Amino acid sequence: MLDASFANRQHERARAAAAALINADPADIALIPSISYGVATAAKLLTLPPGARVLVLENDHSSPVLEWQTRADAQGFAIETIRAPGNGDWTSAVLAAIERRGAPPVGLASISSVHWSDGGLIDLERVGEALRRQGASFLSTRRIAPAC
Repeated sequence: MLDASFANRQHERARAAAAALINADPADIALIPSISYGVATAAKLLTLPPGARVLVLENDHSSPVLEWQTRADAQGFAIETIRAPGNGDWTSAVLAAIERRGAPPVGLASISSVHWSDGGLIDLERVGEALRRQGASFLSTRRIAPAC
């Protein structure tokens, strides 16, 4: 039987480690059993400005994408899918989308640190800085598979 205090300590360690990675407070980190549940929870809590863009990645896992697609029309924001970069540099592709002149403001980026289908890395620190400059929200998901 699992000792509840042990489990709580492990959760707090994980939250502290995740917070340190993104310069956040551990209280800002949520541990949730599935990505789809976490994205749905965030979607219920976030209010996106009408006309804002929600950035998602082409060929990404459905969990960080579908919730926003189902809410876009009713809530008046647009989904922008960032196309797979020919050179594999997802970070530059995301930054270009965030900083594109003449585009509606970014309300949210819903992306993970590693692209689902091609394994491309995304520099979350640089992306987070660009989003903060625009006052946009950032929902970064990380899938952790159990060891086999």
